[in-house]
Amino acid sequence: MTVRKASHAGSWYTDHGEQLDSELESWLGAVPATVDTLATTSEAESAALPMNGVRAIIGPHAGLSYSGATAAYAYRSINTSGIKRVFILGPSHHVYMRRCAFSQCTEYETPLGNMQVDREMISEL
Repeated sequence: MTVRKASHAGSWYTDHGEQLDSELESWLGAVPATVDTLATTSEAESAALPMNGVRAIIGPHAGLSYSGATAAYAYRSINTSGIKRVFILGPSHHVYMRRCAFSQCTEYETPLGNMQVDREMISEL
């Protein structure tokens, strides 16, 4: 078993699970039940959250003290009731890559508990 360490825990976000859970719940709880959408007319339209049909989001990945409230809007947009698998895509900050790279780890460490990596899916891709 290879575990990818939570290298930014304690710097970009807290390394204390209970505190992190509380912060995330606070940001997610502050997102209103409806949000204004981009309208094709001059009148603003609103949509209820979570939105049906949302299959992907682009969420910020800066330190949570900077981006947590904004990221909460993205994550609250997802209706999680039918999700079987989540794909997390991220940039390489240190090495140039011409193609996509897949994790060789079996788990990702987080202050909230380790997250399993679907090795079978990675081998299919």
